[in-house]
Amino acid sequence: MIAVFPEPYPDELVYSVFARYFAMSGYRLYRSVAEDILRDPHSHPDVLFLGRCSEDAAARLAAYKPLGDVVMKHTMFPCLARFWLSERRRRTFEAITRMEGMLLRMARSYAAHTNVLRYCPLCAEEDRRELGETFWHRVHQIGGIAICPKHVCRLVESDALISAGSPRFVSAEEQVPDDSPVAMCQSETEVRLARYIAEVFDSDIDLDNAVPVRKFLVSRLEGTEYLSARGQQRDMVKLTRDFDEFYAGLDSNPLSELWQLEKVLTGASTDLVEVCMTAMFLRVTPEELANIHLPDKTQAERFDEAVFRLKGEGKGPTEISRRLGASVATVRTVLRKDGIEMGGRKKRSNCKGGAKPKDWEQIDREMLPKVKKVVAEMKGDGSCRPKRVSIAAVERALGLATRSLSHMSMCRREVEKHTQTSEEYWASEVLWAVRQMDENTIPMRWTDIRRLINIRRKDFIACLPYLREISENNGEYDRIAALAHGTV
Repeated sequence: MIAVFPEPYPDELVYSVFARYFAMSGYRLYRSVAEDILRDPHSHPDVLFLGRCSEDAAARLAAYKPLGDVVMKHTMFPCLARFWLSERRRRTFEAITRMEGMLLRMARSYAAHTNVLRYCPLCAEEDRRELGETFWHRVHQIGGIAICPKHVCRLVESDALISAGSPRFVSAEEQVPDDSPVAMCQSETEVRLARYIAEVFDSDIDLDNAVPVRKFLVSRLEGTEYLSARGQQRDMVKLTRDFDEFYAGLDSNPLSELWQLEKVLTGASTDLVEVCMTAMFLRVTPEELANIHLPDKTQAERFDEAVFRLKGEGKGPTEISRRLGASVATVRTVLRKDGIEMGGRKKRSNCKGGAKPKDWEQIDREMLPKVKKVVAEMKGDGSCRPKRVSIAAVERALGLATRSLSHMSMCRREVEKHTQTSEEYWASEVLWAVRQMDENTIPMRWTDIRRLINIRRKDFIACLPYLREISENNGEYDRIAALAHGTV
């Protein structure tokens, strides 16, 4: 039974709070404090996240602030999931607040580039002077930052392990010596980057912001020499060369190769440090990166409008290309989309007066309710087999021409908000298949699941983490997991 529980300090890891409780409790054995703090006293404490806390420990934390705020301000969740797609980010957040351990073990590989907790000697000195003790700061555990953003001195590695080893609660007060060496950082670029990352890390997260960070970063390439006039082509060679020159003051650059930078701009990497490095290079402020949003229209849409406006003023393809800084071929491609031939004449039409330009904004507004309905039907309500949501699938379902949604910004964003990875889609299919069997009182067997949804066993196992997130209770998930691992 927990008697006195310490209040979390600003930016303190939950693990550090538990370690301070151990130090002040009078317990001598790990098992004794683990029985107070953890659901399973035989398990390892989760150093970076919330872990499987006991009801008493969770209630003590919640007495100071809601568990959601604990996750946001006292775990490494912002380092892990800030730039994930909104649906995955929210599911992960909810899984952490529910203290589901399996997902958290997976998350460690994203959040830490070292296996030990680190500290700043000057922060420790300041903590002891103002608070009477020091603690484990979150900002010092961000993988990719080697200096303290506040004091710009090198971080020091402690002997406190993040994973592996014997389970322990190690407080910073007992680990951090009074005479730790202080080495100041001399690189102005490294200091700027560390403070930039720390500001983004500590900013509030809008869990429902559906804007993919890759699209935001590409939108900030507009007007630079790295992006074509219509925004369809990127000069990655020049971008990488200038990027390397910009970060020449760093000891190591994780984005020094073209393919590494390309991963950030295509969304294959959502690593906090890599995204922040790209954004800082593109002169995005930390506040803008923490609250990303896209322009009302894409660069291609604005370019096309400019082409048609100039065409309406009587300008030919060559003059239009000169004014917009694009090739004549690009301008002619845009004009063909609207039924205008290269020579400036309209294609023949059976309609009186020729074909009229489409009002895509009006079409976008009218189609949005239909798109939402189709997306809901594709995801399913449990009674019918779910379908994978994608731009092409929604266009087919609505009978739209290919790439029609590229002209409808609101509709396109609604679809992108519900786009799933393969593993997420497989998880929804498996759950539907299992519930079909339960509803028809059919014993759950691997062969029947495979027959219903045509899934391979390795894909079945790969989707388990997502199944845990969408299943209604642990019992349902445990049955499916046991089947996947061949225990039933």
